[in-house]
Amino acid sequence: MQLPFTKEQFFDLLAAYNVGLWPALLNQAAWGFAALFLLQAAVFFWTGVVHGRLSFAPWRNAWAPVA
Repeated sequence: MQLPFTKEQFFDLLAAYNVGLWPALLNQAAWGFAALFLLQAAVFFWTGVVHGRLSFAPWRNAWAPVA
């Protein structure tokens, strides 16, 4: 099947679309998820690295197969 445009033209169209509508493309909930993701990263760093409680050793309990 022959397309009426080249691959470069298609990607240029997508780039122009994203540049033209960039602020409107973000879902309002995305900002909340981004904030929660950064908070999760900070808690992970604080608990695991600062307090030294980051461990990759397997646990031998009932939750191990679920994890």
